[in-house]
Amino acid sequence: MITANIMQRTFQLRIGSQIGTCFTMDVDGRQYLCTAKHCVKEFNGNRIEMLYKREWRYLEVNMVGFGSKNSDICIFASTQKVSPFHPISIGAGGLGISEDVHFLGFPVGYKVECPEFNHYYPVPLVKRAMVSAIEFSEDPFTILLDGHNNPGFSGGPVIYHKKGKHNDLCIVSIISGYRFWSEPVLDENDNETTFKHNANTGIIVSHSINHALDTIRDNPIGFPLEG
Repeated sequence: MITANIMQRTFQLRIGSQIGTCFTMDVDGRQYLCTAKHCVKEFNGNRIEMLYKREWRYLEVNMVGFGSKNSDICIFASTQKVSPFHPISIGAGGLGISEDVHFLGFPVGYKVECPEFNHYYPVPLVKRAMVSAIEFSEDPFTILLDGHNNPGFSGGPVIYHKKGKHNDLCIVSIISGYRFWSEPVLDENDNETTFKHNANTGIIVSHSINHALDTIRDNPIGFPLEG
């Protein structure tokens, strides 16, 4: 079961013309916002936008940095508390091949409005995937998933239930994108044309949350949570 632990931490993000997903993460008593680095190409200044009460609202932030090892991760520190404090584990340790995982976000802008549940923020969609491969020896540390990703999930969290602990959710990685295969476009007679399109292979690319933890611990400026 996917609970408020992560649902109320996941938000729709806009920076310039880029729309994606971000989520909060509490590390060493401070709160941070994480997303995909490719979603922040147009970041210029000290604020981002998040959808709130069906409108885009500015949120003041400071840049913590990009994820280590050239990972597709960006971390911000907000000037205010963004989400409720819900205990949740963080780290890719213990994750294995063929584990079931879930990822959250706002594919092609889809969302659910449920003001009472999520404090007037839209509720993300949840999709299931399976760990297909783990590239431990690569930089960045990449977790490949068997599932169907869509534009808009970029920057969203990948989570799994720790073994033997059904309610212990753990953030293991951040959605970067998906691998595609270039296929020819067919005409009405099923003949190949000179046009091609990029077909979704169903292989999702995500980068280990450990890369975000490295950056946070090098620059621990997140918003301090009440003790």
